[in-house]
Amino acid sequence: MTAARDPLEPTITDLSPASPAAYYDQQLQLRQGVSLDLSWRLHHFNEIQKLVALFDHEPAVWIVLPMNTAKAWHITALLDAERGSTYRASLVNLLFYRFDQNADSNLVFRLSDLLRYDSGPGADTQFDVQSGDELCADFTFTALAPVDGLYSAGLHIVDLTGTISVAQLDEGLGSHNAGDVIHFSPC
Repeated sequence: MTAARDPLEPTITDLSPASPAAYYDQQLQLRQGVSLDLSWRLHHFNEIQKLVALFDHEPAVWIVLPMNTAKAWHITALLDAERGSTYRASLVNLLFYRFDQNADSNLVFRLSDLLRYDSGPGADTQFDVQSGDELCADFTFTALAPVDGLYSAGLHIVDLTGTISVAQLDEGLGSHNAGDVIHFSPC
C-alpha cells in the first residue's frame, strides 16, 4: 500500500493510538500525506456519511481500517457504492483498500472457495431494539462448491468499537450443492 499510494490520494483511517495498527503506522507512515483519522471518538452513521463525502471529488480514496468495527464497514460500503475497489489487502485485523471513481470492480466477499456473500442488511441499516426485543436479519450466500454439513455461520453483534461482544449466534448451514443459494436468518 505504501508503495502504491500517492501521498496526495486521501486515506481514511481509524488507528487507535495504543494498537498494533499504530505501530505499523509509525513504521510505514500509512497516514503520510492527505489523511483523515477517525480514531479520536466514536462516530454514528450520519457523521460517517458527511466525512466520506468530503472526498467525493477525489479520483482515488484509500482506507486503512480495522475489520471488526461498524465504522469500518460503514465507510467501506459508502465508498463501494459510488466507486470500484482497485486495491485490496489485509494484515491481521486491518483492511487496506483503494476505491477509484469510474472503476467497475465492486467488492465481492468470498469465504474461501466455498461461499460467496450475496446480500444482507446494508451498512446503513439501523436496527432499533429495546431490552428483551428480538433482533433478526437475513443474509444470502451462494455455494461455490459442495458444502457438507460440517460448516456453520456465526453472527457476532459488537459495540461500535468492535471490542465488546453483545451477542453471538452460531448456526449450521446444512448440506448444499454448488450454485445453491443459502439463506442465513439469525434471530
